[in-house]
Amino acid sequence: MNSFEVNRYPSRNFSIESQYIYFPNSSKKTASFPASKIHKNTEVCMLTVTESISMQGQIVVLWYTFDGTVPDSTNGHRMTSKDILHLSPEAIRVARFSHEPNQNVGTFRLRMEQLSV
Repeated sequence: MNSFEVNRYPSRNFSIESQYIYFPNSSKKTASFPASKIHKNTEVCMLTVTESISMQGQIVVLWYTFDGTVPDSTNGHRMTSKDILHLSPEAIRVARFSHEPNQNVGTFRLRMEQLSV
């Protein structure tokens, strides 16, 4: 177990707005969630990929790193649209996300929900 893993999942805080990163299908994009958007009472951040209706059933692949390097298929951790990722707020503050363009799945979003007790 590393310091970024979280073992309990509190409920969603509905007073905190969901955060999104948009990924176009046409070009590679590397992005992070703004640290200023992470609420001070957040205990866990839940990440999911939201799909458009036209891409239902398609698998989207994302890559992420925690060391400031650019994530890709040879460097970083893998997340797909079938995964739900739970990370600490500290991990989200340093994480960078990227995708493989031209997956033939259209534009999609990475959604972050902030959970707290």
